[in-house]
Amino acid sequence: ELRFTRVSSLRYGENPHQRAAVYRDAADADPGVVDARVVEGKPLSYNNILDAGAALELVTDLRSLPGVPAAACVIKHTTPCGAAVGADAAEAFDRAYAGDPLAAYGGIVAIAGRVDAAMAERIAKPDRFLEVVVADAIDDAAVASLAARWKHVRQIAAGSRGTRAANAPARLLRSVPGGLLVQEADALPVEAARLQPAAGPAPAA
Repeated sequence: ELRFTRVSSLRYGENPHQRAAVYRDAADADPGVVDARVVEGKPLSYNNILDAGAALELVTDLRSLPGVPAAACVIKHTTPCGAAVGADAAEAFDRAYAGDPLAAYGGIVAIAGRVDAAMAERIAKPDRFLEVVVADAIDDAAVASLAARWKHVRQIAAGSRGTRAANAPARLLRSVPGGLLVQEADALPVEAARLQPAAGPAPAA
């Protein structure tokens, strides 16, 4: 059974001529972009929510890998410009942004962890522009620093996504003509030792 509660209407959808709204999944108890607190910036648009959700899912997956203390990604139009893990949030962010700095311009960054003032300065270097910053939490000093750098940047404190209750598995929904396809989320753990290259040159260690 699918149960959703309307949270709010949006100014418009993917394009200005499309009406849109955001709904909460009653079976999903984990923090996410639907329930996230926008601590600074303009209200989220349809595209902001879509990209922020994709970014949050990616860093959550990366952080769930064994031995990964921090993860970050930069996404634009639901496509990663870069994603990385690191010893801490700063290293993960630097690696993720280095993936494709040109494509990252105007994108969304998600960080699995807390953004403090030092991290905010790292994110908001002079040659960068980001539309949305998503993190578990954003310190007050970081909020002020990011807002001073980019007047309209949306800053989202999404909390940390934990283990889902066994009776409420993550669900993926996709519309098709005449209805919906529904499946459980792919939560199969990734084991690096079992990964094997299928084509092309072997990856570097």
